[in-house]
Amino acid sequence: DSRSGEGVNQDLMQNGKEQTSIEIENLELVRSSFSFITAMLQVPKVRGALLNQKELISAVKLLASLHNYCDLQLEAVKVISQLAPYSALNGSLSPDLACEILLSALATPYERNRPITMSIHVHAAEGIQFVFASLNDEKKSAILREAVALYANVLRSYTLSKNGVSNNEGTNGGEVAFQMATIMTMAIGATSLEQYFDSQ
Repeated sequence: DSRSGEGVNQDLMQNGKEQTSIEIENLELVRSSFSFITAMLQVPKVRGALLNQKELISAVKLLASLHNYCDLQLEAVKVISQLAPYSALNGSLSPDLACEILLSALATPYERNRPITMSIHVHAAEGIQFVFASLNDEKKSAILREAVALYANVLRSYTLSKNGVSNNEGTNGGEVAFQMATIMTMAIGATSLEQYFDSQ
């Protein structure tokens, strides 16, 4: 029933609005709400309805930029990453807006001892890859700069480590590096970005 689905979406949006005032006591409730949204994105009708929810997209945009609340940020990034392949459709999430949201998440400070930050980077990168070809050169360059910086931070972190690297850390860091390398490979195929590579 599409009407009942809209009702659920409205309830979830109320949770999202509460969190915009940074009420920490509602942290788990909001996280659970967005986890539910992520799961429901597998249903085409629900996905289509969410793409047209301006309030939801606005709430997700805010949460995706909250570097101090990584749990919420991760859930928000997952939502946009899964919606990114459909952002070219007529809805509230354009490729440019998806890029803006995911790029802010990609700028989350890299911390090797906090796997959740790596998950944020991975999901953000996966979403960016879906919209990269539709972006203008300015946005592509911004993404490329962030990807190169993050890739360098990952390599530096593991190369200069004095305490060794655990298997989990190596796996997580390798996934981040792989996703950044994928973005850089996509950028290499964009002739308009040749000047960026030539200047490095």
